[in-house]
Amino acid sequence: QEGNRPKLARGDVVSQRPPSWLMLARRMPPWLSSSPTVVVAACTVALLLIISRQPSAVLHSPLLFEDGKVWYQNAYQFGPFRPLMWPDGGYLETFQRLVAGAALILPLTLVPLFFALVTLVVQVLPVAFLASDRLAPLIPRRSVRLVVALGCLVVPTHADTGTYMTCT
Repeated sequence: QEGNRPKLARGDVVSQRPPSWLMLARRMPPWLSSSPTVVVAACTVALLLIISRQPSAVLHSPLLFEDGKVWYQNAYQFGPFRPLMWPDGGYLETFQRLVAGAALILPLTLVPLFFALVTLVVQVLPVAFLASDRLAPLIPRRSVRLVVALGCLVVPTHADTGTYMTCT
């Protein structure tokens, strides 16, 4: 196929079609082609969808499962750093223990809400990644990435997966 290409002299300009992803970006409305706007909008929709699935988890957030009886209790009794490397059931749960250590500076009444908000942020991070341009080399069309992000949110889940730190 190399031999079929025309030989160019110096200074010749070959007009090529722009890549398909660039053509798609030109056809998008301006607000949709701006990555920060899309990411903020997608994260807002994701938060609303997650909260609408289980509003009581944010409005009346409890410390369920290991959130209170393991993560927060260990951080309260032994300090924020000592339990970081303690396995629980054979698993090293460092992130949950870091969140519990950070929650020590809050009043006890706000600790469940803090756990729920951190869990919400963790659940929204994949949506932000999919909505941003970081995944464009793999999935060039933003609309496809947004559909995949929506799919991550609307997959039916078990009742226990919600805004509990243990489920992250």
